[in-house]
Amino acid sequence: MKAKKHPFCHFLLPHSFFALNALLSGNSKGHIFANAKQVPL
Repeated sequence: MKAKKHPFCHFLLPHSFFALNALLSGNSKGHIFANAKQVPL
């Protein structure tokens, strides 16, 4: 279970960080998606 959850954490955390960062910065939704695409998968 831990082996499967680990990659998910690495996948979700960066996206959550950029999404929250964009929201706190007051950027539009388009900017959130642009930031999410920059995260290496």
